[in-house]
Amino acid sequence: MSDPLFDQIISPKNLQEAYFSVAEKLADGGRNRFFAGIDGIYLDRTASNILQFLTEIKADLLHNRPVRPIRRYEIPKKTHGTRIVYHFAMHDRVRSAAINQVLGPIFEAHYSPSLYSYRADAPHTKAVRTVRRRVLRTAKPVSMYRADVANYIHTINLEKLWKKLEAMPLSPRVLEALRPFVFPPQFEIPLINTTVGILQGVGIVAHFSNLYLTDLDHQLTHMVELYRRVGDDLLLMEPDEQKLNVAIAHTHSYLAAHDLSIQTEKSVKTTTHGHFDFCGYVFENQRTLINNRSVARHINAWKRHLRYNPNQTENGRKNQLIKEWLSVQQGLLVKWGALLKGYSLANDDEQMKQISLAFARHVTKFLYGKYTHKNHKNAQEIIHQLGLPSFYTLFSHVHRKGLAPERAPLWGAQRAARRRPKNTV
Repeated sequence: MSDPLFDQIISPKNLQEAYFSVAEKLADGGRNRFFAGIDGIYLDRTASNILQFLTEIKADLLHNRPVRPIRRYEIPKKTHGTRIVYHFAMHDRVRSAAINQVLGPIFEAHYSPSLYSYRADAPHTKAVRTVRRRVLRTAKPVSMYRADVANYIHTINLEKLWKKLEAMPLSPRVLEALRPFVFPPQFEIPLINTTVGILQGVGIVAHFSNLYLTDLDHQLTHMVELYRRVGDDLLLMEPDEQKLNVAIAHTHSYLAAHDLSIQTEKSVKTTTHGHFDFCGYVFENQRTLINNRSVARHINAWKRHLRYNPNQTENGRKNQLIKEWLSVQQGLLVKWGALLKGYSLANDDEQMKQISLAFARHVTKFLYGKYTHKNHKNAQEIIHQLGLPSFYTLFSHVHRKGLAPERAPLWGAQRAARRRPKNTV
């Protein structure tokens, strides 16, 4: 019997679009060479025989073949710690994309408008923006609760997830196409438990993460004035503290029924005028800040760029400073632009001045070997002579004059060339 939805998944047009979709993502930033699975296949090497490659993927879908072995990696998080990610074989990446292209709109229609994870039209920055807007518009503090679901991705009960998938408007044939990504085989190295936890690494799996708490999302949206979820991050705001307490109790009860719990050390009940973090931002006394861990990580990276060398001449240090500052590949302006783009909603003047000062102190140590008030003053004169813009100057141009952060290196080089006197170095 024909199944229109499954027929759409295995259609030549959809498989080709899935192939080129994955190819485009991997080509962006030259990442193709990093994403071979155990099969050792890189997508650029299949270009000469795409038809054969897609025929094999169609056969995988028709016969519900299990996914191939998966490589496990740990990568640093944006804030702190590490995140486990899985690299699926290239066949399975394209197979997942083919499923995702057809089922994505069906999942999207099922989600709450309060969910802001893995959604093109609802990025996490949009959630942060709505939270910040609510924080800034209240003269009177509003009660709120901020929490993390403990080890969320790795403790999702797969049997309960499967029941939620069965409740979706999907045919048995389509559900069977999803099964290999819900219940992957158990491999010896590393040992992967196939009863608890989903393996992130392909697009369709992101929907599993969203779907597992979708009922809670819908419920909390109607229980409090403002609710936002981004992955495992939950935030509830409600002027009536009694209503908020009821919503918090309901959240704990729902999570317990789904074999999940709140990470106590990361949960806080406070007010919109208090201190809390959300999606990498820190909110404090109605200020929106970059979290301290990210600031410290960037400052440590700057220190690696600029190390004092007593054998280097003064002109040699100046030339290195110009190179490290303005390089279009890995220069400081590139990194500063990336920091400001990654935290586009952080706009606290005082914090940006402090970050700029921390960097200026390190430049002083790079030029003179140690920090003193006199050395700092001399270092600032050199920076001014060379026409090098400070971090705070870049921040001001980005937030007040509309400079795109990715244009920071070109802007900095042009600015330095205009301001630097000839024969300075």
